[in-house]
Amino acid sequence: MTETPNSKWLFVSVVLPLLHLCLCFAVKFGFIESEGSWGWFLVFVVDLPLSLLFFPLLKVLDPLLVFGVLGTVWWYGLTRLGIYVARRMMESRRQSV
Repeated sequence: MTETPNSKWLFVSVVLPLLHLCLCFAVKFGFIESEGSWGWFLVFVVDLPLSLLFFPLLKVLDPLLVFGVLGTVWWYGLTRLGIYVARRMMESRRQSV
């Protein structure tokens, strides 16, 4: 299988969201030791500043649903934004040389 530039960017755009989702499952199923709901505090910190908006949802929804879905979408968006900025910087460097 040949690697195209787009496939490299697609791979990069999936890595951080998958790591975030794995963190959420690790907290939910007890792979990360914590007392009570303190395990979700780590995920809360990782998702800052958006997790401040998630906080009211935690009263009515399961943290796995809130952080697992919305937080993972947040990280996907951040990654795509980072890829966009990196591509623009690479293009501007190529044009200036």
